[in-house]
Amino acid sequence: MSGARRDRVAANLHHSLTALLQSGMNDPRLGFITVTGVELSKDLGHAEVFVSILGDDEARTRSMEGLASAAGYLRRELAHSLNLRRTPDLRFHLDLSGDQGQRINRLLQDAGLGSGRGETGATSSEPCDPDPDCQGES
Repeated sequence: MSGARRDRVAANLHHSLTALLQSGMNDPRLGFITVTGVELSKDLGHAEVFVSILGDDEARTRSMEGLASAAGYLRRELAHSLNLRRTPDLRFHLDLSGDQGQRINRLLQDAGLGSGRGETGATSSEPCDPDPDCQGES
C-alpha cells in the first residue's frame, strides 16, 4: 500500500471523525474531544486514533469509555461518508502531548526562564540597553 494513499485516507478519517464527534454524538460520557492524529496500518484495516480530552482524569476515563463504546457506530458512519472497500477498525488512544507541553512551560516559568515567547524581562516601554537580546523599543 502506498504511503501517500495511506496518508490521504488517514487525513480523510481525521476530518470525518472530527466532524462526527462535533455534531453526531449524544453520549453524555463524551466531553470535549479533539482528534489529534490518525495512524493507519499498512493494509488500512486498523486505525489508531489519538485524541486529546479536556478535563480531569475522571472525565478522560469516561470519555475514553464512551469512545470505545461508540467505535462501531463511528465506523458505520465513516463507511457511509468514505469511499473505501473496507472501513478500518478504530482504536482510540489518549494523547497526552498537550498536557506534557503545558507542564514543561509551567516548569520553565517557575524556574524563571519564561515561556520562550519574547519574555526577557524588558517591556516595550523600557528603553533598550546595549544588550542585543533586549526586546524594548529605543
